[in-house]
Amino acid sequence: MRILSLNLKPRVPFIGNTNPEVIKVEAYGRLFAYDVNSMAVALLDSEQEFDKLRDDKQGWFWYRAKPNFPYGMPGAIGTIVFEATHKCDLRCHYCFVREFYPDDADLSFDAAKQVIDAFAVDGQTNSLGFFGGEPLMAWDLVLQVHAYATAKLRNPLSWSMTTNGTLLTPKRASWLARNRFGFIVSLDGNEQHNVLRETVDGRNSYKLVRRGLGLLRDAGISNYTLRGTFTARILDENNPNAVVDRIEHLNQLCDEGFGNHVSVEPVDLSESRCIGKKDEKFETRDKDKLLSSFSEMYYQVAQWFVRRAREGKKPRFHHMGKLFQRLLYAQHGASECGAGHGYLSVSSNGDLYACHREQSSYVGNIWKGGIDERLRAKWLDNRLYQREQCPTCPIRWWCGGGCREASVGAYGNIARPVEIDCAFKWLWFKAQLWVMSELDPSVLRSVLPDPGAQAGRGRGPSTSVPTSRPMPRAILSSPQSKCGICNVCEKK
Repeated sequence: MRILSLNLKPRVPFIGNTNPEVIKVEAYGRLFAYDVNSMAVALLDSEQEFDKLRDDKQGWFWYRAKPNFPYGMPGAIGTIVFEATHKCDLRCHYCFVREFYPDDADLSFDAAKQVIDAFAVDGQTNSLGFFGGEPLMAWDLVLQVHAYATAKLRNPLSWSMTTNGTLLTPKRASWLARNRFGFIVSLDGNEQHNVLRETVDGRNSYKLVRRGLGLLRDAGISNYTLRGTFTARILDENNPNAVVDRIEHLNQLCDEGFGNHVSVEPVDLSESRCIGKKDEKFETRDKDKLLSSFSEMYYQVAQWFVRRAREGKKPRFHHMGKLFQRLLYAQHGASECGAGHGYLSVSSNGDLYACHREQSSYVGNIWKGGIDERLRAKWLDNRLYQREQCPTCPIRWWCGGGCREASVGAYGNIARPVEIDCAFKWLWFKAQLWVMSELDPSVLRSVLPDPGAQAGRGRGPSTSVPTSRPMPRAILSSPQSKCGICNVCEKK
């Protein structure tokens, strides 16, 4: 048996006298033990070693304490996202905005100003962002909002934008660089990009995005995310490397200075309602075949991660990033996002939403009294305790509970996890276990540093089983407000 965890020192409040829970996980020909409460991971040589863990009275398996996250009412809105416009120069197959908002409405500056005046608090609101549609089609609004918020809020602000990058110009890129904007740029791969991300007039959208990336690099901007999205059509490529090929292409761009982070994500089940073609919907595919195919694809991703790390290159992949750090360093998470809990989005007509994806998270209107607390109430407690299956799921503290907006969109029930999302989480979890068993701890620490140690919490990594099992001291902590999944609200 070999302990794989790089930290087991508690960083959240724990409560004792709970039922211990350890599971066996088979991942790509290897057997692992995972303690649900402590998040300890061990590589086992045999089934018999799992049974011996029951006799281990000194270590972190069969741990009789569990994380205990207190409820915290949100204070001021920390993050505001402006849905700048519903216009876009692309017609992406999976775009929920085009499906749910067929208009081309723009957010007025008056509405944006009203939101800032009503909800932004100096010293507490620290992040403002632009979404769409394509926010570069509302460039004047971006300039107006930036000028007004910067003058009103004296504390430093983090600015972000999610964009397809096709409408960047040298002048715009220079202004964005001076004002330290972070970005998510949508890019689905190389030749795959044009399949689902079509321009209105039939031009090569991949070339347009590459031109935009060049302008960002020329302006000195490289600190941003390249994000790809795939639908069920990826299965028809009959290529076990279909996901990793996309990831590697985006990593190569980052190596050349076009961005510094990569995410390649399956389109969410609720978003796939927007897809007109049946063959692109996950829910229309045979579930067993789908999961078998993606299991092989993520095994290839895991092997790619190991190869790249051993070569001394940074393996950039979001689902092998934030979530992987949670597993490596026992970073228990009680929530997947801060939607409605310190996070607010405003649409073109002044509607307010708990999530930037809007369609299933309406909580009021800026012109009709602002936030309706009756509507926001179900969003306020974002801990996984409120989910239907999450409190008993073995990987709950690693996962954090899943996307609540997706639950409302798919089932009309904020408490019900989305089945296909859970299935993907298990695939990522197993891939991470396999990578932990392959790479030397020093390599893992190099490519995925301990976020707790970086923040000054904790005392450095520990790979040995403790000689005693003290009750963890309570370290005050609130549920995480950033999901680590869709990364829209990440500060890159």
